[in-house]
Amino acid sequence: MDGRRKSTIREIKKEDGENTKIARLYNMSLVSTQKGTHLEGSLHSYHNAMKGRKSKNEKDKWFNYNDFTYQNLLEVLEDLEKRLKYDLSKTRMTICEMGFNVNLDMEPNRFIDKFILMFKLKLPCRDPKNQKSMKFKRFDLDNYYVKIYDKSLQYGLKDNILRFEVGFKTDELKELNIRSLKDLLDTDKLEFLFHSLLKKYDDFLIVDRFDGNKTMPQKARRKMVLYTHPQYWIELLDEKKYERRKSSKQELEYLIHKYGLDKRRKYLRHLIEEKFKQLLYSDERYYSY
Repeated sequence: MDGRRKSTIREIKKEDGENTKIARLYNMSLVSTQKGTHLEGSLHSYHNAMKGRKSKNEKDKWFNYNDFTYQNLLEVLEDLEKRLKYDLSKTRMTICEMGFNVNLDMEPNRFIDKFILMFKLKLPCRDPKNQKSMKFKRFDLDNYYVKIYDKSLQYGLKDNILRFEVGFKTDELKELNIRSLKDLLDTDKLEFLFHSLLKKYDDFLIVDRFDGNKTMPQKARRKMVLYTHPQYWIELLDEKKYERRKSSKQELEYLIHKYGLDKRRKYLRHLIEEKFKQLLYSDERYYSY
């Protein structure tokens, strides 16, 4: 493989006289300005490009719908360090996305529409309804964002691949003691990152039926309909209604658990946990105990 054929450099001159140089390594961009230099792009997609893999959809040059193992991560960082001639332990991470592609027993777009209701009892910041080639919900918070979307629909695949990912920002990464790209090779830190991801997954409101089931008394079913409607929680945002919001949330969780309305939530969580184990431990030669 001749990396030089995959690298391009271009210079952009702004009106204020500041020059920006952008070097392309496959899908990755190395952007250099007078203020500093930063690297952006998907390590997963970079690995596919390194290996000469092509997307099943010819329109997509870069893709990440396959698996990306710990061994693959090691290969990518070694390659980047060699090409850039720079010690990656000296880098500073500002955003780190951890995501998992899992195969469902149904179409991901139906799963998202039917079962994924809210996150932290709030509606998604982005939930496009009319994009035929994309179905996703995104939730943005101060220190991280969460995305869940139909990977199969995005790339025109026959498999039912759903992707769940969390984008950790600087402050969140500092709390997890992840500061450089090289920190991602520390399997203990990857474990911490994954547990943080799972905690965020648990903040989703995922229910089998928003209106309950036949085993529930009518009063309980009416409460389920009420508690799964976003407007109810919007009206409780007032600080004076904190206690009511807290008790309503507890009752909602109780109803979901008591009447077995959390099968889909447990199902997806299990798939994510198993995928993490598969990707991290797929080649124990690269795992340090």
